[in-house]
Amino acid sequence: MSRRNSRSSSRRSRRGGGQTPWGAIAKVAGGGATLAGLGVVFFMVNQKAEATDPGTWCNRAGPAEVHLILLDASDPLDGVQAETARAKVVSAIRAAPENARVDIYLADRGDGSLGEPIFSKCNPGAPGAFDAAISDVEKKRRDYEQGYLAAVEDTMTKVLQVEPAKTSPIIESLRSAATKSFARLPASTPVTITLVSDMVQNSPMLKQSKGGTDFDAFKKSTGWSSALVDLHHARISIVYVTRANYRDVQSNAHINWWSQYFDAMNGTLLESEAI
Repeated sequence: MSRRNSRSSSRRSRRGGGQTPWGAIAKVAGGGATLAGLGVVFFMVNQKAEATDPGTWCNRAGPAEVHLILLDASDPLDGVQAETARAKVVSAIRAAPENARVDIYLADRGDGSLGEPIFSKCNPGAPGAFDAAISDVEKKRRDYEQGYLAAVEDTMTKVLQVEPAKTSPIIESLRSAATKSFARLPASTPVTITLVSDMVQNSPMLKQSKGGTDFDAFKKSTGWSSALVDLHHARISIVYVTRANYRDVQSNAHINWWSQYFDAMNGTLLESEAI
């Protein structure tokens, strides 16, 4: 009886012992697959980091699209207009997809010339599951949001405090900004423009404050050649700042004038919303 128990125990031991090496091999294989998977993820994230320009956070091959925002500071906004404009600009920026570059310009010079954008970065995108451990995407995301929010807030503070200017060179400012932002873009790169302005052009080129809303007449004027610019098939939105002193100018005919101008400059006006 005791020998049978001994044999039975021995057989069970051999069976159990026979499974142990295979179980160990399976565990090793599973662990190896996990490490290999992590290695692939690390490689892909590292490749993405190497392909990103550290100065702009854009892919070195170029941005997926460009969103140009031009804030007209030739005349002040009231508090409600400034807050509404801020919300619309921030909403537009947040809608930008990953690797879309956002360029924000402040038009506050009498001749319409612009310096470098006050903000110019690509959206780094939302961090993935492994980014927090092996990349700085989350930090870039925070810096991106804090950067454009700071730029917008700073700009809105300025347009609340600005003194009314003698000129409002909107066309000149748009030409300057578009040239800086679009000059080196491939033709296939989508472009969006958001203008925050009363859109009343007032410069030696054209004085709409005196009723200059005949587009055909402007095309025949001496100022036409100075108004030419390639808007790169831009989709354009206007945050239309209404002013009591421009009631005779600001109208559907005025918006239509700008729509014709954008069409002539390789752009399309999608919407105009009055504030």
